[in-house]
Amino acid sequence: MAKSVKALRNFPALLALTLLACCQDPVLPPQVEESGEPGVLVYVATGTFEPIINITPNGRAEYVLGIAGMAALSLSSDFSIPAIPKVSIFLSNTPDLSQAIKVGELTGAVGPQRWTFRVPPGTVWKWAVLWSEERSVGVARVRLWPSGE
Repeated sequence: MAKSVKALRNFPALLALTLLACCQDPVLPPQVEESGEPGVLVYVATGTFEPIINITPNGRAEYVLGIAGMAALSLSSDFSIPAIPKVSIFLSNTPDLSQAIKVGELTGAVGPQRWTFRVPPGTVWKWAVLWSEERSVGVARVRLWPSGE
C-alpha cells in the first residue's frame, strides 16, 4: 500500500515531464561542416526523388566524395517539390533520419542547389532525405546508387 501512495505522489511530476516531452521539437541530427569543393573524386552516387508524403517530387540528387574528405550534394536543374515550409536536406544510411546528418536548408522549392562540406574520408551515404523542420515530416527521399551499379 505504501508503494502505491508513493507512486501516486510522483504522478503529477511524471505527467508534467511527459507533457513537456511531447510538446518539444524533435531532436534533429547534427549538421555537416561547410567546406570547399571536393577536388579529385573517389565516389559518386545518384538517384531520383520519390515521395514520402502525398506530393510529387521531381529531379535527382548527386553525392560526390573527394579523396581528402570534401564532399558535395547537388540537386538537378529539374528539381522541384511543392512549397513546404523550412525544408532541409539530410544524408542518411536509412530512408529516414535515424542515421542522418543535416546538410542544409533548401534555398527554394525549385531548381538546382549545391552544398559542399567536410566528412570523414571514405564516408558514403545511401539516402538523401528532404525533411520539413517546421512540420516535423519527411517530404521526399532519394536512394543514392553508386556509379556503375
